Amino acid sequence: MPAVKFFRPFSEIILGIWHITENEEKLIHLLSESGNEGTIRPVAHAGQRLRHIAGRALLASVSSYIYGSNPHPIIIFETGLPGLAGHGGNVSISHCEGFATCAIAMNPAITTGTDIEIPSIKMLSLAPRFLNHTEIEQAAGNMETTAKFWCGKEALYKALAPGNAGMLPGESMGIRRRFAETGSWDIFTDTYMNAVLAVARNRTNC
Repeated sequence: MPAVKFFRPFSEIILGIWHITENEEKLIHLLSESGNEGTIRPVAHAGQRLRHIAGRALLASVSSYIYGSNPHPIIIFETGLPGLAGHGGNVSISHCEGFATCAIAMNPAITTGTDIEIPSIKMLSLAPRFLNHTEIEQAAGNMETTAKFWCGKEALYKALAPGNAGMLPGESMGIRRRFAETGSWDIFTDTYMNAVLAVARNRTNC
C-alpha cells in the first residue's frame, strides 16, 4: 500500500502527503485502478515523470478519502491544472525527490497552495534572494527554518498565481511556529520525515 497521510492543516483544507517508494509502473497501475490514467501528461525526465504521476495518484487518493466509495474523477482544466469533477474547491499539488503533497480546499471561497522540499545547502546559499532581512535573522542559518520560509513562500505564490511556480519575496511571514500570518493569508508549515512542507490559504470569507 502507498505510504499516504491525510490531515487538515486548516479546517477547510485537506492535505495528502505521499512518500514515493513505488516505481513508475506501480504508480501507473494505481492510477489506472482509479480510472485516472488518462490525466498523465508527457514528461521527458524520468524522475520528474515519476513525481508527476505520483502527484496524480495522490490526488485520486485524496478524492477517495473525501468521497469514499464514490470518488470524483480527476479533470484537467484548460490551464493544464488538475482538479476534481464536481468539486468546487481548488487543488494544489507539489512534489520533490521522494515526496508529493496535494492540498484540496473544501470551501469554494478558499484558495490554497502547497509546497514540499528537502532542506538543502543550496537553500542557504539562495536565502538572500528570497528572504528579507528579518527572515534571515529568524532563520539564523538553520536549514530547516530556511526551508520553511522557502516552502511557505512557494505555497503562497501558488495560491496567488495558480499554475505558476516561483519564489515570492514579499513581506515578512514571521514563521516562528507552525502557523504564520501575512496580510490576509495564513501559512502552515511542518516537517514530514526528512521533508518540509507548507500550505497557504486565504482568510477572505472564511
